[in-house]
Parts: sequence; structure tokens; C-alpha cells
Amino acid sequence: MRIICGAARTTGAGVAPFHSLSVRQQLEFKVANRISGVTWTRIRAFLGGASSGLASREALRRDTDLAAGEERNRVTTSAAGAFLLSPRAAVQALLDDIVRSERFLECPVSEEWRSSRGREPTAVVAAADASGNTAAAASLSDSSDWADEQESECESSTSGGRVSPSGADDRGCGGGGGPSDLPPAAGDGSTCCRGGPSEPRSGVDGSGTPSGGERSAPCSDEGATTPNPAMPAVQLCFGMDKGGRQSTVKVYLGIANQPHPASVGNSIVLGVFPCKTDDYEALESICAVWLADIEELRANGLRVRGRQRSVCLIMTGDFLWMSMMSGHDGPSCRRPCLWCTALAWPTAKNAAEVQKFGCTQDGSRCNGRRRTARHAERMREAYANGDNKTRPTPLSPWRHLSIVRSPLLIIDPSDIAPMVLHLTLGITARLLLLAAETFAAERGEDGAPDFCAALGTLLREEAGVAPAPYFGGAFEGAECHRITRKLARVCDLLASRAPGPRADALRRSYALWDEIVPILNRATVIPVSEIAAFERATASFVDGLAEPFPWLRVSPKLHVLCCHAAPFLRRFGSLGRYSEQALEALHGQFNRDAERCTAPTFLGSCRAYVQLSALGRAPGADAHNNGPRRQSAAPGARVAKRTDDKRTRANRQAAGMIVSTDACREKQEADMAAWAEGLATRATTTIRAYNRRVQARLSTRPAPVGRPGAGSAAVTGESATVEGESTAAEVGGDDGLLDDADTDFFMGLLGWSFPGRD
Repeated sequence: MRIICGAARTTGAGVAPFHSLSVRQQLEFKVANRISGVTWTRIRAFLGGASSGLASREALRRDTDLAAGEERNRVTTSAAGAFLLSPRAAVQALLDDIVRSERFLECPVSEEWRSSRGREPTAVVAAADASGNTAAAASLSDSSDWADEQESECESSTSGGRVSPSGADDRGCGGGGGPSDLPPAAGDGSTCCRGGPSEPRSGVDGSGTPSGGERSAPCSDEGATTPNPAMPAVQLCFGMDKGGRQSTVKVYLGIANQPHPASVGNSIVLGVFPCKTDDYEALESICAVWLADIEELRANGLRVRGRQRSVCLIMTGDFLWMSMMSGHDGPSCRRPCLWCTALAWPTAKNAAEVQKFGCTQDGSRCNGRRRTARHAERMREAYANGDNKTRPTPLSPWRHLSIVRSPLLIIDPSDIAPMVLHLTLGITARLLLLAAETFAAERGEDGAPDFCAALGTLLREEAGVAPAPYFGGAFEGAECHRITRKLARVCDLLASRAPGPRADALRRSYALWDEIVPILNRATVIPVSEIAAFERATASFVDGLAEPFPWLRVSPKLHVLCCHAAPFLRRFGSLGRYSEQALEALHGQFNRDAERCTAPTFLGSCRAYVQLSALGRAPGADAHNNGPRRQSAAPGARVAKRTDDKRTRANRQAAGMIVSTDACREKQEADMAAWAEGLATRATTTIRAYNRRVQARLSTRPAPVGRPGAGSAAVTGESATVEGESTAAEVGGDDGLLDDADTDFFMGLLGWSFPGRD
């Protein structure tokens, strides 16, 4: 009472008495803050025992048993792992808590999200493929999903994330060019995600109830009605990822309609499944446990303030996992993108395909066609009895478009989040590698190890970062943000040792990346003006890397950044809100809670973790918020503004302050030295391989008359420069002969096989 009265006299915030918190709220507080039973007993005894208002450990145990029996918290196990029995009850309970605490945010979806760089479906003339197969070339123009459609399937998607066929006269993949080897898609207006609870899918959830527990009935809510399409949908972020000290797959479900949706405490752990690998077969067995519940949520929606709303399911996670769920062949295949059909690389034999489907190497000018949910549905029907390799007649690349197995979850590509965490990690690491490659190209390979060592020292001393051994020797997310703020110092180092146009171009690219990262990771709604600036910056960033650095390949992550991040941002208003950060953080939380989730078996430990996660979800703000909170500082308020500011690492070291122990410093130096050595090896290998390609082109293409010495564009030594594709093109010249692509085209029309030189 003395503290409360004193707070009132000084206009402070009084602390609520302990007895104002129920036993259930104290249990949630104890579990959410990882307070052990012994520690809780000591705190209770220190505050006066029974008179303190804190519940005893026995009372908390009884309430734990009661809470574990509630539908929202019920957990069971099977041969696959530990999981919640009723994901619907857990999601609905968390959503009710968000609404009750007035933290529910409306997230309307804008339909004016289409990128101006996207190409609308148009008819394409028939062409022959490289082997002269005119029938396959005809299927290129008339049997794909885009040839006979006036608009993309993405444009007919509903706010609930379900896609209906755009017309009732769906002709299937065969189109009008002859009989198709794929079954026609249903034109009855049903949703494209089939095989829900009432219709099990073959090979996924057709096995019925998994052993070890009784599944709750889908849609057990009383008074459920049809979702109102006029109201904004409830946005659910769904993902899976393998990791942890002992390999397990965590299944995650988050609600985007709240502040800080990428926080672990604001999300739901659907299950933990021990596994050796996360290949397609393993994910298929895991999906058999819970996928029917996800489909039921999409079909029937959720209640918000007594009204039923539709559900928009947004898939998030790393590239490889999303490829597995979509039946895609992965980021290293012929068409690596999950959002469009662009090819990975142009060759002399795929000119017709590049013209129709686009190419990722064109940067922001890539005109790849959007993938459709209808095509994924057809691939599921085509692969009902096995993947493409096991079919009696495998589908050609013109038809499957790198979807080589049955999709485990059919979702519209416009509802796939652009994996902003992995974009930040991958592109930041690639920019550091590009600096080392630039030095190797300008000054030769001999000095690359010294430059990389100096780069590592700069990052360790000025950015205060070090590679994490448990993270594969790479930099973590927070360290990538600190590196981004110090990229100007990396440019200064490169300009001092290898000045030139490439160093200036790299400085411009670093400045653009510094503008992109804050918008890429911000979880709030982005203003329209900043969205337009983000789209321009991403296009300039990727396009600006092509000409100065001809050895650079536009990776799938760079392609996603410049071609698909901005449309997603325009549609949903934010990128960081749908980040996979909470999913990745589950691995660290699982490792930390291993000592609290003890059991005779590892499966029992997984069950205890899922149970604790269910009991310890963040309680409502009205239960634990007892007064005003400290306001956030203004942007830049805590940035050092004086040269002697002790908040900077360099000034603390100059003042003699101890920032780390000798053992930690030696460990960081060793880790950074190993990172620098690997960076130098990769940089020199890349430049050496590129030089070999340039030399091969120069040796196979005769120089034009009057251009003596033009073949001396190769590339090592103190004054060497990599001329790249432009030099090779100039050396080839216009000699009056057909190039390889035209030769293959005309020979194919004649039914001949005449492979090009490339």
C-alpha cells in the first residue's frame, strides 16, 4: 500500500495487487516467463507466503491440469510427433483474446497490387523445341494454363485466399490443341483446395485419424455461419521449418491481425515432429496430421466479434520448404520461382521459352507469367499416383513448369510471403561476397585473402558482429542489420585498395540496400509513397548490379526482391508483418526449454513443449498492463551524435572500457578469420570460373576483320579487368551467319536435330 500511495503522489504507475490476478492469469504469467516451480515458491515465500496473493505451487498444478484439458490446449502424440488436437479451438481462443484486449487490427487487402512489369497472357506462335519436336512446341502455345485465359488466376482470388475457376468451360491443360494427358479441372465453382475434412486426399490425409489421440470434430463452434465476403479476412501466417539441437520440424500458425505478429509469444505451435530430413516424403507424413484442420479453417472461417469472417492463409518460411509444399522442384531447377514461370538462365536452346515465360536474369524487366492455383490443382490430379518420374508418360517441362510432384497445399501464389528474413540474410551475405569478387577482378587473386581479412576485421571492430558457428558460419538477422549500417565503410575499404568504376557502382548498390532493408523488415503498414520508393529502389538495386558485375547471377532471392516483393507489399501493405522470424525463433526457444520439458522419451519432451506453448501464450494486455508504458524513442534519438559518445564500440575501447573477455575476443577472431578465408576462396573461384567462360567464348568465336587484338579481354594480374558479356558479343560481331538460337529454330521446323555450339 505504501508503494501504491507513493506512486499516486508522484503521478507514477501503481502496481496492481497480486490478488487481482486469477490463478489462471498467474499460471500464464509463470509459463510465459519461464519461471520454474522452485523459483515461484521462493518468490511467494519472500513476499509473505499465503498473504502475498500469489497462488501456491499446488494450486498452479491443479489449474495446469484443468487448463491442459481444455479444447484449445489439448495435446496428443502419434508416431509422427506431438501436436494440438484442435487447431481451430486454439486459433479461435487466441483471436478472441486479441479482440478482447483491443489489439485486433483490420488488415484489408488491396486488389491494386499487380506489378506493371508483369505480362498479361497472350497468344504465342508455335515454335519447335531444340530437338525438333514440333508437337511439344505447339503445346507451348496452346496447352498451358495461360494461353487461353484473359486474366491470371491470381486476379480472380478472393479475399479469403481461395481461388475459384474463372470460367465453367475449363478446357484443361490440353486446351484446343488436342487431347490432354492431364485430367480436366472441375468447373463447378468449388474452391481449388480440395480434400478437406469431409473429402480426404489420397496420400496426404486419407489415412484418417492418426494413432495416439482422438481428433476433434472440425468446425465444432455453435452457430457458425458462412463467412461474410464483404468483411476483411482474418490473415493467418502458416509455416514449417526443421532445426534445433535435436532435429525436429516445428509447425507454426500466427495471426497477422495484431501488433508484433512475428513474435513467438503471439503465435501458435501446432506441433513438433522429430525427423531426420525435411524432404517431401517426411513433410507428407507430417501434413497428414494437421492439414485437414488448416483446410477446414480456410473453408469455414473464424468468428470476430460474433461475426464469421473468411480466412486468408499466407504461407511463410524458407524457399526450400515452400517449394516442397508447392510440389516445386526447388530454387535450383529450370524455373526456380514460386510466383512466376520465369526461366533461370537463357541458353541458345530455350529462346522460345524465354520469350514466352521470361527469364530471371533480366532483373526487374523479367516478364514472367504469374503461376496459377488452377495449374497447381491440375498437377495434383496428374500426380495422384506418384511424382513425374513415376508416371507412365512423364509430363514435359512445357506442361509441369517445374511442378514435379503433387502439391501438399494448394495456395494462390499471391498469398506466398516473400521470406523477408531469408532475403535479408542472403542478400547481405551476397553483397559482402561481391566486394571480395570485385577486388579479385580488379587486382587479381593474390591479394584477395588479405582484403577479406581486412574486411572481417572492419566488421568485427566497427559493426561489432561475428559469424555464428551454429548458424553455418554465417551472420544472423540482427547482425545483418548492423552490417547494412556499416556498408559505407566496406565501400571505403574497397575504394582504398581497388578504386575504379566497380567500386563506385558497389557504393550505389550498398546505398540502395540501406534504403530497402528498413521497409523490408518493418511490421507496420507502409505508406503508399514509401511503397513506390521501395519498388523503384529494388528495381534499381538489382538492375544496377548487372552491368558493372557481369559475373553476377540474378539469384532466386534477388528475383523475388525486385519482381515479387513490391506486388505483395502493395497488396497487403507490409512485408515484415508476414515475416518467418517467429518460425525461425522456435528452434532457439525449443533448445532453451529442453531442460524444463523433461520426459523419459524425446517424444514426451516434444509433447511437454507443445503443452507449455499452449498454456503460455501471451495473455491479454488488459490483464497485465497496470499503467502507462514508456513511449518509444524518436527515430535517431539514441544514435551517437558526439565523437566521444560511449555508446559506440570504438569509443568504449578507446576509453579503456572492457567490452569482452580475452577468451571471447579470441573466439570471435578465429571465427571471423575462418569466415574471411572462406569468403576469399569463393570470390576467387567465381572470378576464375568467369574468366574461363570468357576465354572459351573468345576462342570459339572468330574476331571480326579490322579488330586485331580484340581477343585480349581476359583477365588476371594487376591491371586486369573483366570485360564480360559485352566484350564477348563484340568479339563475335555480325558475321552474316545465324546464331545458335536461330539455327536450332529453323532446323527444328524441318524436323532435324542440329544442336548449337553452346
